Amino acid sequence: MLVACSSTEDPHWAPVADSGERVLALVADGSDLVVGREKVTATGRFVLDVQRGDDTRQVSIQSSPDGYGYQAQLHSISARDGALVVLGGVRAGAHGNVRWSVWRGSLDGISEQPQLFDTFGGYGAGDLVGAAVTTAGPMIIGSWSNLTGLGMEVTSWIPQGQKWVRSTDPVVAAATATTLPTAAAVTSTDAEYVVAGSITHLLPKLWEEPVVWRADRPRGPWRQISLPLPAETASARALALSCSVDHCAVVGRAGRDAYHWRLELNDHRVGPSGRPTRALDGLDEPGRAAPVLVVVTGSSDVVAATAAGSTRTAIVEGSHVTVVESVPGAAVAIAAPSSGQVELVTEVQGRSSRWSLVAPGGR
Repeated sequence: MLVACSSTEDPHWAPVADSGERVLALVADGSDLVVGREKVTATGRFVLDVQRGDDTRQVSIQSSPDGYGYQAQLHSISARDGALVVLGGVRAGAHGNVRWSVWRGSLDGISEQPQLFDTFGGYGAGDLVGAAVTTAGPMIIGSWSNLTGLGMEVTSWIPQGQKWVRSTDPVVAAATATTLPTAAAVTSTDAEYVVAGSITHLLPKLWEEPVVWRADRPRGPWRQISLPLPAETASARALALSCSVDHCAVVGRAGRDAYHWRLELNDHRVGPSGRPTRALDGLDEPGRAAPVLVVVTGSSDVVAATAAGSTRTAIVEGSHVTVVESVPGAAVAIAAPSSGQVELVTEVQGRSSRWSLVAPGGR
């Protein structure tokens, strides 16, 4: 059931005063909010701030002269228990492929770990999705061509000292003659890595199946959980996820509608009825410029997506959906520090706006 909100007594977004610099990423680590901004400095093309309440401090960034870190655009931030893994990339070389950079460290400071070209690039390389950190350590998720030439498969990179090594046995999800897996998002709980994506089935008909892969160790094994399709749809993709201690919220699309799955971590059950909940409809056509976002906030989950130049949001709790009044701009990032309210970043023509969710009676 979808319910629209328009009263000031209902949940709504309030603008947050900010520096005015373009915000590229936003991630929560406990009570801390890590904000990645576009800014050219002596160490590169972005800066990281850590905010807790009214206090803000900057993360020290060390980029290596042996890598591409000074040129890299910020791609993603992963944070857990004070540990940081940051990915950036820049197109370079004769073929204009992405040269990836990785930084590791803490909320106090990160250092680039320069890699050989063929670590993340070269023949057979795909894209990197992001990183995740558990008590077992960090991991990077991305794609790489199957050795038999069947197509791209989902794989992981695990650090060995300063070097990141691609896992070949097992991979997260292997390509076959009839199925092609794709990862769209990665996150973690304290003990598990969780990846959301889809499998394109080639035979006997072409369709996409939304899935989640889980592992409690860096080298697997990986367990695949198929998410049920929305009613009266023949295909859907899982595109974003966020996890708490008891469940993961997964959001994907079928056509121009955004759907929400609740995955119970204890028993792998998907939602109270199995079927996903339609969170938002009438969105922009699917594409890289029209992402969907989700964040877990206690017992409820907040979904955000772009429609006609504005960001539409919905609060999902069980099968109940409360649609919140739209805010200007395309959706960029969303996060929920444990000490504060949900924060959203939108963008209009390269200018960022930050918003805080005001939810009377609770978060």
